[in-house]
Amino acid sequence: MAMGKLDLEKDLKFGTLNDIEDRNVRNSGDRRRTSSLQALNSSIRAEYDPNTLEDVDVFRGIVVHKRQIQTPRYQNRTSLLRSFVASAPDLAAEASASIENTTGNDRSPKEEPYTAYKVYVPEMDPRPAPSSFTDPILHTYPDLLTPPGREDLKDLPLGAVVEIMYEDSDRMFNPFIMGGTGETFVMIAGYEEEQQNLELMFGAGPVQLMDGTGAGQHLALSAGQVNEQTILGIPYIKKSNTNKESDSYTHWGDDPAMKTLLTALNKGGQEMNQVLTINSALRTPYNQVRIMFQNYKKKGGLQDRAAGRKYLVDLYNTKAANAIVDAWEKGNYTTEEAAGAGAGSLAAPSSPYFHISKHQLGKAVDVAFGGYPTPNEKVAKALLAAAQASKGINILIEKDHFHVSYEGANVQSKVRRFGGAGGPTNAQVASVAGFGLPVGKVAATA
Repeated sequence: MAMGKLDLEKDLKFGTLNDIEDRNVRNSGDRRRTSSLQALNSSIRAEYDPNTLEDVDVFRGIVVHKRQIQTPRYQNRTSLLRSFVASAPDLAAEASASIENTTGNDRSPKEEPYTAYKVYVPEMDPRPAPSSFTDPILHTYPDLLTPPGREDLKDLPLGAVVEIMYEDSDRMFNPFIMGGTGETFVMIAGYEEEQQNLELMFGAGPVQLMDGTGAGQHLALSAGQVNEQTILGIPYIKKSNTNKESDSYTHWGDDPAMKTLLTALNKGGQEMNQVLTINSALRTPYNQVRIMFQNYKKKGGLQDRAAGRKYLVDLYNTKAANAIVDAWEKGNYTTEEAAGAGAGSLAAPSSPYFHISKHQLGKAVDVAFGGYPTPNEKVAKALLAAAQASKGINILIEKDHFHVSYEGANVQSKVRRFGGAGGPTNAQVASVAGFGLPVGKVAATA
């Protein structure tokens, strides 16, 4: 049965899925019948007794991630060893046949894709529940498989409540899914849309966990894979807003230049082990005008229209900025939403004022400083690493973020300083230069 939306952090209390208690406790714990010390000891034993799980064999958990993998079964050391020591001879024969089922010099068996699941068992994990599909805590969750031939457990959805068992429950070793309860929770906001990219964090094969090199080492871009929601293989890139219902939802678009740009930035982030936050990427006409009005308001445009107009004229194309501000004043707009809806057509491809920003072409992103007013050192060095490794990376230092665009494979990467009202202070430029990112051309290291 389907259930309502579930926030794993707020709504799932200890004991909701698994009734875990020590059945052997006989003392009442009632202070009226025992001494204070006896009552305290009894309470502590009831909560922390090492034999609490002695009689618990089956646990309930919630599916929080799934992905298709095609790892040869014989590479799973647990399955391999179990086949050799199993008392049933057909199991060992099956393992041997699997290894022999190879083609040419490739010793990989012909394995059909199957699904691996990550399951959150709240009563068993003292850490916080995963906050999203990209939460690093998911790296530490073991892969759980379903028994062969169980069609009822095929393609379990996110939020499914499942029953799991451990091969060795004392050591919590080799868990597997052995059944489902029929209950399904709608996961917290962001899970469904992020889950569309099943390989964003884990790739399609075995994952080496927590090795200090970052998840990106195990990921590869899928050729031509670009869409509005996600781009494969960029675990060191984070959208500032992944809620599609929000006006500030971060769009990638479908221009190959965006994939090239994000791939380069991801490489720099991986080198510095720093996740880069993207505040803005592709801007629809509505969002371009909405964001312009946001800046207009920040500069006091509703009280001093001349000051707000000057800021935008310095920041954008003069004719376009004046035309858009004229539309705002004519419509007497006071909110971003009204301004974007009322004047968005002036930033559309059919308008003479189109291409106000490279954001509209889907070839630029705004990277958060990670600190203010001094940008985060690792963020700056990650951008430097990206510009050194890839041509065409244009880094523009603005007052509160880096505007990074892709100029083409034959253009040398460079760092510039924005000179308008939205430009950085001398101190900000000096701090970035101190991190190795001075204004000028960037020499390639590759």
